[in-house]
Amino acid sequence: MPVPVPAPITYTPVPIVEAKNLSESTFRLKYRSRKPVVIRGIVPSDLWFKQEDIIKKLKTPTVMIAHDNANFIDNDKYVSKRSAEDITVADIAQASSKQRLYLRSIVPEDVKDGLGLPLLQEIANVGSFKDDLMRLWLSSAGCITPLHYDRCHGTLLQLAGTKRFVIFSGDDTRQLYPCDGLNGPTHASRARYIGRHLDTQPSTILQQWPKLRDTDPWLVDLQPGDLLYTPPGFWHEVTSTSVSLSVTVPWDMTAQEIACVPAHMAF
Repeated sequence: MPVPVPAPITYTPVPIVEAKNLSESTFRLKYRSRKPVVIRGIVPSDLWFKQEDIIKKLKTPTVMIAHDNANFIDNDKYVSKRSAEDITVADIAQASSKQRLYLRSIVPEDVKDGLGLPLLQEIANVGSFKDDLMRLWLSSAGCITPLHYDRCHGTLLQLAGTKRFVIFSGDDTRQLYPCDGLNGPTHASRARYIGRHLDTQPSTILQQWPKLRDTDPWLVDLQPGDLLYTPPGFWHEVTSTSVSLSVTVPWDMTAQEIACVPAHMAF
């Protein structure tokens, strides 16, 4: 008898909406804590970022170097860190084939002022963002933030270059090979390189991570100006598909949302 062919991984494109067409009520009813969405038109169309100018404004930036030259987790088991006062965009870009670099920094105030955050606050009905967790990220091509989830509402604004996100609902947690605290932090997964093969060679993923066959991921390739919303507890893997400049803008869950978190997010 012929050997049955395993079903491939199927994915859903993340929906894309224009900010001018997205009301607070629509965001709340369709997306908040429910599913990811890309919002376009948050950043003013006449605003363009010169990466070198931004890098020169950074205060106490840190560069992470992954031990495996690919996967970046903020944990000493996986990365080393160094200060980056003299780093340039060219340093990040040229590092890709030798030793990939991932720079992170507090967002300069004048950059923050140009990000269209009041419009995002209005759409999300947020009094204030988590300024202590807002970060600017500059990465070499090929840098990966492995599959993990966050405990807050998260948005990532792509300023330059491109990033690929693969996103899973918390309902898929059992199929996502979560770490147990010994083989990695409990909010992270052991699965790797999903975005690299999801739309071209899904069998490559399933050979190593067969339980992913029973998941329902979303996929999106972010372009400059795109803002991606990811709900709390949703797993996501992020791959810099080029030299990339991004800003993350998170905000806290409400008391009611915290009271209803799924088991995998238990505090």
